[in-house]
Amino acid sequence: MGLFARIVVWFLVTIGAILVVVTGLLVHLHARAESERMTLWSDFLDEQGRLLVNLRERLPVQVAQDLENLKLHPIFLYDVSGRLLFAPKQLSLFHLKEPDENERAAVIRELGLLVPQVKLASEQHQLLTVRGGSYLGGRLDAGTADSRVGFLRLKGRSLLDLRGMLLDETIGWWIAFIGLIIGFLCFWLTRSLVKPIMEMQQTSRTIAEGRFHARLPQELTSRFDELGALAADFNTMAGRIESTIKDQKQLLWDVSHEIRTPLTRISLALELIRQARPEKWEQLTGKMEKNVVRLNHLLQQILEFSRLGENADITVEKQPVALGQLIEALVEEVRFEGDSSGKTITAVLGSREVSVEGSEELLRRAIENVLLNAIRHTPPGTSISASLSVDEPSGNAIVRIADSGGGVPPEDLPRLFTPFFRGAGENKEIPEGTGLGLAIVQRAIQAHGGKVAARNAAGGGLVIEMYIPCYRSEVAVS
Repeated sequence: MGLFARIVVWFLVTIGAILVVVTGLLVHLHARAESERMTLWSDFLDEQGRLLVNLRERLPVQVAQDLENLKLHPIFLYDVSGRLLFAPKQLSLFHLKEPDENERAAVIRELGLLVPQVKLASEQHQLLTVRGGSYLGGRLDAGTADSRVGFLRLKGRSLLDLRGMLLDETIGWWIAFIGLIIGFLCFWLTRSLVKPIMEMQQTSRTIAEGRFHARLPQELTSRFDELGALAADFNTMAGRIESTIKDQKQLLWDVSHEIRTPLTRISLALELIRQARPEKWEQLTGKMEKNVVRLNHLLQQILEFSRLGENADITVEKQPVALGQLIEALVEEVRFEGDSSGKTITAVLGSREVSVEGSEELLRRAIENVLLNAIRHTPPGTSISASLSVDEPSGNAIVRIADSGGGVPPEDLPRLFTPFFRGAGENKEIPEGTGLGLAIVQRAIQAHGGKVAARNAAGGGLVIEMYIPCYRSEVAVS
């Protein structure tokens, strides 16, 4: 059974159970009220019936017959043989009808036929239905040798008529109409719950078939309930899946392209070696070695990028890392590369004793990659600065590395951390490198719960800022 059918059945069964419980409760309350009413009417029948028997036996016949014109006694009195002793002239007191002699005669006749049943019953009183009216029948003992049988007409219907009421055609139509409305409401409510799930199922199958652009409609994501929130999360997940698949395809294409170039050069050099004279071999093998080094460096960066994982979901070892000391050491290590080309590298540590919690090796690689990238893109005779500060409100340590190059076109800034992206500089030439350096930096910083941002400096050059949550910060007193 599907979810739709199960929910409909569950609703119908629940409503049916509620109706059964409510009906049972009403029947119980009605039965209790009926029992109390029967007790009162039984006492009234016994008292008034005996009174009528005594009056009829002691008063003249004419006076006794005049009692029948009174509306105070809706009692029918019979002897044990079924002969009528007393009956009211009018029946309009309790069933609100105009006096009808034919109806009165029919009631008297049918009650007379019931006298043997009442006389022989084990119970003194019986509840009977005659011509749509409720009557209480009972044996009366007037203290004489012959007992009497009396019938008291009751107002309203009794429990004996409850089944008839339920089977009444008008009530039956009302019950059917109410049941139809309940069924429609159950269907509508179930459909409103199941339809979003069915749409999610269809969309997920579409995505599984490779059409990653599929999304749930806005009418579903704009619902103000849990299903609307689930649909919005579903679309977000589908978007991430589509983006991940595109990135993987792009990454595979970029890796293939990057690897193919040095391999092609190596193959070409080998072919030239076969055809060249021995004195050319050293030059050609040097080119081969250069491409092998480049290929090895590329593979190392790809492995490192892959090891960091998508969205930097790796676990780094938790240990305090002194960022100020780390930056000073890295600046000293790369200083000779800048000095050889006339580039000055300085460290500006506003807060030297700043510590973060994480992996010193990952942070070293990240900061070193940014420094080496700045050296490659800074013209000779210019400077590079590496600074460290603390943003007290956010509790982040900020490592800021600024070069004096031509910067990056504004439209390329958001793509700087995309794997294998190498934006053109101010001379429109694609720089050397694999395009993985800044992508590795971003994942390494994200693995520490931080973020990386890039912007062009007002006076020229590119500024890379790394925000890393502080473990402990103490600003040195100058």
